[in-house]
Amino acid sequence: MMNLRLFSYVMIAVSCLFLTAAQAQDVRFLEGMPELPLAPKAQELPEEAVLFDTPAGHYMEVVLSTAAPAEVLAYYRAVLPALGWQAERDGFRKQADWLKISLSGAENLNRIIISIQPAESLEK
Repeated sequence: MMNLRLFSYVMIAVSCLFLTAAQAQDVRFLEGMPELPLAPKAQELPEEAVLFDTPAGHYMEVVLSTAAPAEVLAYYRAVLPALGWQAERDGFRKQADWLKISLSGAENLNRIIISIQPAESLEK
């Protein structure tokens, strides 16, 4: 009887571990910005990414395609503070970096641009 109970507890624990691992695998990250998760209902367009470094810091821009831009914007506004980004003015700041999320033009509202650049470049 004791062995059956112990076996049941072990099986429950193992099942929970597999479930947690499967859920963790569902989270995908941006190729161009691997520290940021890809929002649900969005697809990254890696061929449109712009990435380069300068003495002042790094500049990164990724483009997402989505049929639900309002949901994707809301997702990043909720997730970024949990990742250490502080909401300021019309974007987010983390240490020396400035992150901005924008829609890419009136006729093409299904594209979202996420850009990161040195915050000091904005202050000049």
